[in-house]
Amino acid sequence: MKMMCADGTEDVSFIAPAEEFERMDLDEVAPEAVPEEEQKCEEEVPKSPRCKKGPWKKAMKHMKHMKGKFMNKMIGTLRQVIREELNFALKNEEPPKPQAIHRGVMCDRCDMKPIIGNRYKCMTLPDFDLCQACYDLGHEYEMALIPEPQRAVMELDINVGDLKKFGFKNFAKKFNKLKKPKFQVEEFTHVKKIVTAGEENNKTWTIKNTGRIPIPAGSQLIQVRGPTDTSISMSPLDEVPVGETASFSITFNSGSTPGNTRHVWKLVTPEGVKFGPRMGGSYNVIDLTSVPEEHRANVEALISMGFTLEEAQAKIQEANGDIGLAVSLMTRA
Repeated sequence: MKMMCADGTEDVSFIAPAEEFERMDLDEVAPEAVPEEEQKCEEEVPKSPRCKKGPWKKAMKHMKHMKGKFMNKMIGTLRQVIREELNFALKNEEPPKPQAIHRGVMCDRCDMKPIIGNRYKCMTLPDFDLCQACYDLGHEYEMALIPEPQRAVMELDINVGDLKKFGFKNFAKKFNKLKKPKFQVEEFTHVKKIVTAGEENNKTWTIKNTGRIPIPAGSQLIQVRGPTDTSISMSPLDEVPVGETASFSITFNSGSTPGNTRHVWKLVTPEGVKFGPRMGGSYNVIDLTSVPEEHRANVEALISMGFTLEEAQAKIQEANGDIGLAVSLMTRA
């Protein structure tokens, strides 16, 4: 390689060997200087109106082109459909029905897959199908015509509980919910707010069957939360049809621990399956063993008004059993 001077004459003082020129690394060549305007354009925000160049410009141009191409194709398809519909309407003809597509079925002669149009199935050979064109060429055995795709229905005798083994936990849970009775509480009675330890209480509910199946006969209420030293007695329910209402009552004794107590009950089927919403009742257990027998009724009345056991007992004794005087004494205090 020879260097040329500005006037066009050769500079014989510097001659680069050809071998060294071939070994030059392209990375060593200094990059061309980018004009200041183009460099500033690339650094600006793509949406800036001052920027007239850059990759975003090509992308926007391509997007506009694709949008116009899509719109033209869609309009062309609509025009073709409208034209065909008008032609059939002017001729008083019905448009032809689309050909059936038999997915997953292959013609055993021409290998068409899926078979489009009529499908013919051999009545002698197992798993042998032909399309319309191949059927017209003839076949030695009798063929059955299947114009439309057939949907197979399989009946399986599966235990819903076994579905958990195959990973269908959510499905089994939802399916079991459909088999459970449902109801809503229409009316109920309240229990006494102030009771003594072991006192007998009664509570009544009126429920309505809002499920898809009847509430089975023999269903009864069990306690799922509450004091352990209580017992429940209830007559089992008769069958409650869908949409019908029924009433039932329970008798239970209060807990022996003084203080606020809450019971939670739930209905169960004769098989032991719980269903429906939880039902509850709460009360306050007081210990009246230290209160004389003749003052217990008045003390209970004062406690139900919001006074404590100690206050009620002291004021009743001060008023000599007169509840009216005891109340006036408490209000003055």
